[in-house]
Amino acid sequence: MSESVLTILFLSGALIFFAILIVRYVIKYNSLRNENKALNTLLQSMGIIVSAENLGLAVWADDELIYINSPIIQDAAKVGIELRNREEIDDLLQHPEKNMILYDFLKEVKKQIDSGTKDYVGVWKKEIQRSFIEIKYVRKYVDGKQFRVVITRNVTYEFTSIESSILQSLTEILDEEISKDVVDIKRIGEKIRELLIKYGLADVFGIGLLNPGGEIYYPYFKYKDDDDRSGLVMKPSEKTLSRYIIDKGIRVHIRNSVTEERLADGYYLKELRGNVYSIYGVPIIFRGLSRGVILFEKDFR
Repeated sequence: MSESVLTILFLSGALIFFAILIVRYVIKYNSLRNENKALNTLLQSMGIIVSAENLGLAVWADDELIYINSPIIQDAAKVGIELRNREEIDDLLQHPEKNMILYDFLKEVKKQIDSGTKDYVGVWKKEIQRSFIEIKYVRKYVDGKQFRVVITRNVTYEFTSIESSILQSLTEILDEEISKDVVDIKRIGEKIRELLIKYGLADVFGIGLLNPGGEIYYPYFKYKDDDDRSGLVMKPSEKTLSRYIIDKGIRVHIRNSVTEERLADGYYLKELRGNVYSIYGVPIIFRGLSRGVILFEKDFR
C-alpha cells in the first residue's frame, strides 16, 4: 500500500475520531442544556429564581439527590457535612445535636419532613468560618413529586451593614437611657433584648450584678414575654455559669447546653429550662474587677 494511501486512511480515521468527539460533545452539551432548562423550569415553578453563579444549590426529588453544585458542596464542607452522603444526612436529621452550627436548621427540616407539609420556606443566617452564610430551605410538591431545595448564599457584606446598624441602635439606646436622671437597667435590658430579637441574634438576654454580699442580682433577665425572671438572685454557693464568668473574669461561649453543661473547677450550667440552647456570656469589668455579667442565649427548639 502506497504512502499516500496510508496518509489518506490515517487522516480519514483521525477525522472520523474527531467527528465522534464532536458528536459526543454536542450530545452531552444538549443533554446538560436540557437538564439545566428542566431544572430552571422546576425551580421557577417553585418560585425560586437562581440568577447568580455563586449561589449554592442542591435539589432532592422524593429523597433522591438530583442536582448539586460546587458552591454548596464547599459551604457544607466548612461545617463538616458531605451532602452527597445519604447516610450522613439521615443521621444528622435524626441527631441534629451532632452539628450545633446547623442545629435549628436540621431540626426544622426534620420537622417538616415528618409532618408531611407540602409547601414550606425557611431562611437561616449562620456565621461559618468568619463568613455569614444565608441558608434557604424550600419544600414543595410538583407534579406529584416531593422536592426539597437548599440554597446557600454568602451575605457577609450585608451582615457588615447589619452590624453597623445594630451598633448604631445600641449606642442610641444607651445614650438615651444613661442621659436620664434615673437609670432604669430593666428598661435598658428590654430595649436591648428587643433589638437582639429583631435581628435574630438572641432569644434570652440577662444582666447580672454582683452584690456586696456575694449574691448575683439580675435587674433584667427575660426568657420570653411571658417568662420574665428579672429580680432573680443567685446565692454565693451556686457555682453557675454567671458565677464562673464573674469569678474568672473571662468571656464564655457554649454552643450546646447539653453536651457542655459542665464547666471547669466544679462550675455548671444552671438548668432553668428543658430546651437545648447556646449561650454567650461576658463579664462586666469596672476598675479592673468583675462586677457583673451579661448573658445572651439562643434557643434551639
